[in-house]
Amino acid sequence: MSNSIDSIDLKIRLNKHGHKYKYIKLSELSIDKKYEVTAFEIININGQNKVSVVLDNEYELLLPDRFMKTISENIYELNDKEWSTIYIFHRYIKTLENGKLYYRIEFQGNSLDSPVIKVLNKLNEEDYKYKHIQLSDLTINEPYKISTFKIITTKYGERVSVLLDNRYMLLLPYSFVNGISEEDIDQYDGEMYMMYKGKKNFSNGKSIYLIEFL
Repeated sequence: MSNSIDSIDLKIRLNKHGHKYKYIKLSELSIDKKYEVTAFEIININGQNKVSVVLDNEYELLLPDRFMKTISENIYELNDKEWSTIYIFHRYIKTLENGKLYYRIEFQGNSLDSPVIKVLNKLNEEDYKYKHIQLSDLTINEPYKISTFKIITTKYGERVSVLLDNRYMLLLPYSFVNGISEEDIDQYDGEMYMMYKGKKNFSNGKSIYLIEFL
C-alpha cells in the first residue's frame, strides 16, 4: 500500500467519515489537557471555510479563524502521521479589552523543529499579546508606525491586518486586500507609517475611511 501524502490524506478522510464524532466547543475542552489531533480538515459552513480538527479520535472541534490560512496551506504536512504526531493544549480563556473571549491554544508535535507548528504558536501569541482596535480608535492625523503586515482569514473573507507601533492590531478595510501580496509582506522593511485622516460621508449614505501611508 502506498505511503504517499495523498494516500495518507485519503485514509484520514475515509476514517473520519466512518466515525461519528461528538461536536464540541473550545469552552468545553479541559484546561491544560493535551488532546491528540487525529485529523485536520477544511470544511465549508454557510459559504465560509473553517478548520475542523478531530481530537483523540472522539471529538470534532472548529478552530478560530486565525489559524485558517496557515493550516490550509500546510494541511497535507499536518495530516502526515508518519512525519509528526500533533497535540493541542487548551491553555486558558481570557476576556480581552474589547469584551471578546480569547481562547489560548498551544500546538505541540513530536517534531519540535516543525516550522508550521512554530508559525501556529506565533499566531497564538500575536493574537493575545496586542490590543485589538478599530480605525475609529486611532487619533486623526497622527502617524503610526506599521510594524508588520499580515493577511488573515476571517469569517467574512481575507483581510489585511497591521501591527501599529508594535502595540495595536488593526484590520484594514476590505479594499486593501487586493493592494498587498505575500511577497510584499515578506519584503517589508518595517519603515512605513500609517495615518488615519477621518471618515468621508457621501450624499447616498455611504462612507469611506481615509487612510494615508507615509
